Amino acid sequence: MNHGKRIGLLGLVMVMIIGMVGGARLAYASKTRKKQPQVVTLFVHGYGSSAHAEQHMVQAAERAGVTHTVVRADVSTRGKVRLSRTFNRQAKNPIVEVQFAANRESQSTQNAAWLHRIIVQLQRDDHVQRINFVGHSKGNVDIMTYLLRYGSDPNLPRVEKQVAIAGPFNGVLRMAGSNSALTKEGVPTHPTATYQRIAQLRRTYPQGIRVLNIYGNINGTNADGTVGNNSSRAMRSLTVRAKSYRTVMISGWKAQHSRLHANHQVDQLLIHFLWQR
Repeated sequence: MNHGKRIGLLGLVMVMIIGMVGGARLAYASKTRKKQPQVVTLFVHGYGSSAHAEQHMVQAAERAGVTHTVVRADVSTRGKVRLSRTFNRQAKNPIVEVQFAANRESQSTQNAAWLHRIIVQLQRDDHVQRINFVGHSKGNVDIMTYLLRYGSDPNLPRVEKQVAIAGPFNGVLRMAGSNSALTKEGVPTHPTATYQRIAQLRRTYPQGIRVLNIYGNINGTNADGTVGNNSSRAMRSLTVRAKSYRTVMISGWKAQHSRLHANHQVDQLLIHFLWQR
């Protein structure tokens, strides 16, 4: 074989080797991407409540075929986190039901710190990189406090979507001024201590989050029996930096505060918004 042919053959072999290596790298990258966990959705209950309040919505998601992976995150009165199970990176749309043993903690700072512990543990043990939040009642204030304290930390999982159900962002009806009128920017004309503690989110709310705000109006009372509609709608002023923001008002007897987390219409809104089903 002459010198020219040897060079040509060598070049062909090198091209084949490079192609094989490149193909292997692409296959590995594709396999690695497939192993990356999908978005994990955390459900956060309200004051005096429990993970039981989350189960109707979670079971609706399971029936819709959205997920088959549901994890319970129990937080003791001392803040110790115990996950009922781990899940592999190929788990489909995992859901985490948060359960605070100290479910009558009036200040959201403590619950936000405990949410942070749950999320850090999910990140460490299950390689979670992206999360959604679903809150009911005071659970929404806990979530907002988490976003206020930890939302700008680039080392934590990125929040992609947030669903608020019956959120008392300006407090509950028994608090004076909680259902006061809103300015054109959505700011309460009489902000309560609840709103004031999270008002800084108007400047710091993480960009890129899509928001769905659901609230109930019983018989035209502009309230769900516990939270006034203007208190719930005050969320708009706190999420001005969000990627998108949508509100849905639920009417009828199932629009009552505690019935909203067991409402078929709410189930469908969640499933479509979070998982495009």
